[in-house]
Amino acid sequence: MDDNKIYSVKNIKQINGVVLLTLIPEQETIFDFKPGQFAMIALYDENGKTWKQRPFSVCSPPTNKNYIQFAIKIFGEFTHRIAVLKEGDKVGVSGPYGFFIFDEAKMRDVVFLAGGIGVTPFVSMIRYASEKSLANKILLLYSIKTKDDIVCLDELETISRQNKNFQVVFTLTSDFPDDWQYEKGRIDENMLKKYRSSFADKYFFLCGPPGFMDAMKKILTNNGVPQNFIIVENF
Repeated sequence: MDDNKIYSVKNIKQINGVVLLTLIPEQETIFDFKPGQFAMIALYDENGKTWKQRPFSVCSPPTNKNYIQFAIKIFGEFTHRIAVLKEGDKVGVSGPYGFFIFDEAKMRDVVFLAGGIGVTPFVSMIRYASEKSLANKILLLYSIKTKDDIVCLDELETISRQNKNFQVVFTLTSDFPDDWQYEKGRIDENMLKKYRSSFADKYFFLCGPPGFMDAMKKILTNNGVPQNFIIVENF
């Protein structure tokens, strides 16, 4: 095989077009990374040569050294091949990469703005903050089409109930259940101000599809948020 570290599939679960892929290292421990970073996953052909590799955000916390986890939306040939992996199959992993990083010492008050599968790096950050019982104030505003599409719904709600410093707000853009208790529609300026009346001295993390990113950046810029307080990850 190539220079990637070899990992085995420990568990793979598919929920509404998203694969939750859990990997364990064949020899070494999980590499050190910071919450929000991504890794490259390589798939191999029948000869053990790299077929293709693609970047995916890590959703497990860096405090966990037993396994590494990814939430991957099935879209295209590469992710379809990931979806049919089985327990024990081998993949290559390299990393970490990226600068979409939650700095706990510097960022005391943060707002995570997620669109669709863009929630993945935030799950790592939130799990990390929860496991370390950080005092940082964190709000996650998570826009998704339907309730069934929400990644880690139960876990995020549980963390929110148990940690007074973390609040999660889901908002659906279609198909609203009768018992839905969160927001409806796309994230806009009014919704942001409902949960954070002041944007001053807050760090805003943005991750999602291009239209979502453009809309969020426009709202923040129009409200005077400095560029160095807006951290973006483009898929």
